[in-house]
Amino acid sequence: MSGGPYLTTERLLLRTAEPSDADRALAWLGDPEVMRYIEPPFDRARAEAFLAACGACRPPRIYLLCRREDGEPAGHVIWHPWPGRPGVWELGCVLRRSCWGLGYAREISLALLALAAREGIGRVLLETVPENTASRACIMGLGGVWEGAEDGLQVWSVTPPGPGEAKSGCATGRPVLK
Repeated sequence: MSGGPYLTTERLLLRTAEPSDADRALAWLGDPEVMRYIEPPFDRARAEAFLAACGACRPPRIYLLCRREDGEPAGHVIWHPWPGRPGVWELGCVLRRSCWGLGYAREISLALLALAAREGIGRVLLETVPENTASRACIMGLGGVWEGAEDGLQVWSVTPPGPGEAKSGCATGRPVLK
């Protein structure tokens, strides 16, 4: 496993994504069903370039989401400051199909929202296409509030919990920030 964990939960960890992860990342980046709402499926060269540009950059724009039990990647998480909006971050999850329906997106999102609260991040934005009902349900379950549409995407916001507050079922992330 490359890169130490950025954040861990009971079942998951986020770690730095590297170009060397491309073969494993093809399990979701190369899957037409996973990518149907995002963009055309990637081949190995495109996956490697994506991981280099968005994961191996500093600071990273994405992290690999891995199962703690075996280190196997479950997908990637988009987590970075929203360009041009101070104090606002973007959050998104792209999971391999075998990990759909396991609560991974909710678990890591709740942990990142708790981290955002500790770090003083005031607002988190999430995007999805209108047709992606599973993503919309997850966003609404996190307390997402409709912001509007931008570039054909629905934009939702979530306010991280205040001190002493926790979202229902919140996973406890133990951040190790680099």
